[in-house]
Amino acid sequence: MLVAVVVAVAIGVVAAGAGAGVASASTCDDACRVDGARAYVAALVDHDPSAVPFHPAATRVEAGLPTGFSGDQLRADLRYGPQYRIIRGVSERVWKF
Repeated sequence: MLVAVVVAVAIGVVAAGAGAGVASASTCDDACRVDGARAYVAALVDHDPSAVPFHPAATRVEAGLPTGFSGDQLRADLRYGPQYRIIRGVSERVWKF
């Protein structure tokens, strides 16, 4: 379940719009979205969000509640957020569209 939620978040982040190093929704194909999702999942594990292509205006919604309000905040959450510190690994990555 966590992986499915993470992939949805990562795909939304990558496709959010154009920014430095970020593909726009119109130019980001499935492979581009999977790359963004992989980077997001890797950042959950290693707490290094530098490879995640966040749009500056990216947002995060979990269980219907807004929990992230910018690319910078999402990066800081992945790097320092205690809610992610407990994640030590991810298994069975399956990417479906």
